[in-house]
Amino acid sequence: MGNGRSLNNKFMAEWKTVALMVLVVVVLQIVLGVAIYYIFGSWGDRGSFGDMFGAVNTLFSGLALAGVVYAIILQSRELALQREELSMTREELKRAADAQQASTEFRKDELSLIKKQHAAQETARANEVAPELELIDVTESPDKILVTVFNRGGSMTSAQITEAPPGAKARIEPIGSILRGSEGRLVLSLIDDTHRSLPFKVSFKDERESKRTLKINCDPWRRQMFCEVLPEDDCYLTSACVAHAGLTDDCYELTVMRAFRDDYLMTSVPGVALVSRYYRHAPNLLAAIRSSPDSDETMEWILQQVRETIRHYKDGRRTKALETYLDMIIALETEFQVAGRLGSWNRTVQKSKARGKVQ
Repeated sequence: MGNGRSLNNKFMAEWKTVALMVLVVVVLQIVLGVAIYYIFGSWGDRGSFGDMFGAVNTLFSGLALAGVVYAIILQSRELALQREELSMTREELKRAADAQQASTEFRKDELSLIKKQHAAQETARANEVAPELELIDVTESPDKILVTVFNRGGSMTSAQITEAPPGAKARIEPIGSILRGSEGRLVLSLIDDTHRSLPFKVSFKDERESKRTLKINCDPWRRQMFCEVLPEDDCYLTSACVAHAGLTDDCYELTVMRAFRDDYLMTSVPGVALVSRYYRHAPNLLAAIRSSPDSDETMEWILQQVRETIRHYKDGRRTKALETYLDMIIALETEFQVAGRLGSWNRTVQKSKARGKVQ
């Protein structure tokens, strides 16, 4: 309101100045005409006096033309300066964009390094408790084959055959477990004998109570067996979508969450810290969730929080998406007593919001 009144007063003052100048010119013209009329007695004398100023009129016309030319030159210089300033502004914006791109690439490389470090650490921890089955004997009977193995690695519990070749059946003895440093048997029942090498997959729990998968390729006739523990999934968001909900790894939920990570979280220092924290604590948190009696309910709740985060993010409410995602992490880490220092990170986010670094 005050600015509008100030602009109105300024406009009125300028018009008053113009009106005063016009009034002065008119008054001077009138005074000059009256003076000439009374000073000279005839119109001939008055005309001769007026002709004396013809050269002056030409001079002022020339000066006016020179003023116009000079104004055009000044305007050209001003336009050149403006073009130069615009060029400098474009160069500055380009340098800022290049710096932002370099920063984004650096953060992506940093995230990739973090993921590789955590994957290597988790692989090392998983290998410490992975079973190592060694074939020591094969006994054949008319209806089955007993493959005796010795476990030199970590104990297997809750073991079940999840995949078997067509025409073959198998079970593990003792039922569902082969402990560290003990013997066990793979009991094979063959409907036909067309197989020479029998591939199986065994689902089991390791010594950390994490669900794992053991891939077995057994050739009892040649007394050969190859075993491989498949890599463990250490991302509870992926587990909620793939293992729990039966979605694919490139499903809509995981695709958007990866975009949320790369295009939003990784563009700020607090976001990078949160991503790093996730990969640092997700394996332990996932193991705690899997070993809990309510693991299915927890995974369903995580899936719902993921979809809520996606809904806010796709609608352009990035701050709300971040809050939903952060609340999920706080709730999970509090419930399963993992980490426990997220409060300081949360305060960092609030400070960054106040400075405009987190939108």
